[in-house]
Amino acid sequence: MPSGSLAYLVSIPHDGFMARCIPDFIEDKEETHPEWVFFERLKAELPDEFVVIPSLEVAARRDQQESEVDFVLLHPRGRLVIEVKGGKLRRKDGRWERWKGGVWIRENKSPFYQSRVNSHAVREYLEDRFGRGDPRAEALFGRAVVFPDAMLEVDSIEAADQMVLDQSNLVGAGSVLAAVHSLFDQAEKQFKEGRQRKDLKTQQYEAKQAQEAGLTPRPVVELTLDQIRLPDPLTDAQILQIADALRPDLMMVPNLSATDVERELIRLSASQLRTLDTVQGSKRLRVVGGPGSGKTLLAVEVARRELRERPGSKIGLVCFNRSLGSFLGEVARSEGLLTAVTGSFYVHVDRLLGDVGRADGDVAYYHQRVQQANNSAKALAEDAKFDVLIVDEGQDFRDDGDKLALLDGLLKGGFAKGRWRWFEDLNQILTPASTEKPSAVLTELTSVLDDAGEYVLKGNWRNTAQIAARVSAAMGLDYEPDGLALEGPEVFTAPLMPGKEFAMLEALVQKKLAPEIATRQYSPEDIVVLSMRGAGKASFEGQTTLGGFPLVPYDPVAPRVPGAIRATSIFKFKGMESHVVIVTDLDQVETLRDRRKAYVGMSRARYKLFLIATEAALANLKRT
Repeated sequence: MPSGSLAYLVSIPHDGFMARCIPDFIEDKEETHPEWVFFERLKAELPDEFVVIPSLEVAARRDQQESEVDFVLLHPRGRLVIEVKGGKLRRKDGRWERWKGGVWIRENKSPFYQSRVNSHAVREYLEDRFGRGDPRAEALFGRAVVFPDAMLEVDSIEAADQMVLDQSNLVGAGSVLAAVHSLFDQAEKQFKEGRQRKDLKTQQYEAKQAQEAGLTPRPVVELTLDQIRLPDPLTDAQILQIADALRPDLMMVPNLSATDVERELIRLSASQLRTLDTVQGSKRLRVVGGPGSGKTLLAVEVARRELRERPGSKIGLVCFNRSLGSFLGEVARSEGLLTAVTGSFYVHVDRLLGDVGRADGDVAYYHQRVQQANNSAKALAEDAKFDVLIVDEGQDFRDDGDKLALLDGLLKGGFAKGRWRWFEDLNQILTPASTEKPSAVLTELTSVLDDAGEYVLKGNWRNTAQIAARVSAAMGLDYEPDGLALEGPEVFTAPLMPGKEFAMLEALVQKKLAPEIATRQYSPEDIVVLSMRGAGKASFEGQTTLGGFPLVPYDPVAPRVPGAIRATSIFKFKGMESHVVIVTDLDQVETLRDRRKAYVGMSRARYKLFLIATEAALANLKRT
């Protein structure tokens, strides 16, 4: 699914009669303003093969200040950057002035200068974004200054290489389309003449080099303009990708991987925003997505919107994992989600029973507490239950009818009639497959979940392209680049030697990570070590230092220890992420559960991923 403005444009019906605009208005401009008037003509007179981007802000770069591009026009023939100068203007003593309020006001820059600088800024940005040589960056481009209210009657050397439109070009219906195509004609001419000059200089230089070397130079033959090939026309898909690069849809939300007060900003794609619209219009919905697709972010955003629309609503925000639950609680408090009851499943159990349960791993004890909590939930008055239940990492509840029954009992109307949002990734089920027949309650409630509407999240906003590809391979999935992922370093692998697991981990930190920490590429606090093994069995168990750095257990809500590396199991780090992740104790990947565990652990890395694994494990992770 296309993202950002790309998705918006794809959704616009193409009737052939109106240019597609992002957006279809200009901020802070009155309808009588010359730019607005010219924009209305662009919208009305250009067909839908054009995309028009008004008022594009250009950030400061090198020695140039920030500026604004009045219009960017995208078309199969290429792109145009247009500067509009309306009203009464003059140039006096070399300075441009505008008549405003009965006096002449000096303009900061020449319109021709603005046109040139902004055109180069757009070109350089697209080259950085898509890479030199990419047809989206190398498309034909031109620039123009438009004087819609005046006639430019004096020739100027400053405008010799500029494309100019004035009032005489814009008279009558259809004149704007003809004028724009004349600008593309001029751009093609300038392109060919530039290539002609460049080719001639190259031939002359090569001939001179040959003469100086005592060789017979090849004849210098000037190419005709007809012999010079223009850049390939842009496809509609490429035009939309350029539009999305220049003006993507943005929604700034807290990145849930950050610590208590440090939160970076990330973008939600248009497909994710449409998911929220779908959520608002549906009482019951499952949202399915892979790592980095924004499930947890959307779960929190659902709670925000619920409170904005229904300020007194009782909200249950629950997950199974204690670490993620603790972090969700911190987020809810910092966001002021006062009526949201957040936390892990057992936090909700403790709340019902009125005490805090043990944390000793006794399965029978936990089972008993869940049954007691179920009885308490059944006794709740309907008004005491949640108006809406939001479940993150829902796949963790699919193997236990008692846990599902408790969630069902906490919700007004239950799963069958109540309002709920269920976020999950079935590839992240880490519990061993049961050999027993599912209980009637489990079968009934999972059927209710599966019969509800489903929305599939596309895209990966967390991992680099290199990590995303490796994560996909772990589950035997094809990696389909979505244009969202950043390019990053290749995934680094180190051998795992039985009996020397911690020694290999320490060597990796000393030889690979310590030099990068020393050059401030990242800090020790940005590193998390994850073990494939269960609690108490990790190779780093009982260690307090690693490669010369303090080693501390991961705690989702405690402040990070300055200069310390954190470590935990993959299971405890579910739903979280870190800039650098080391997955260790990868000694075997033989079962589906092994693959899923590796898949979860690897996908926690945002930028750098290190694997310490046996050759057999690595081979199985690459197997499709």
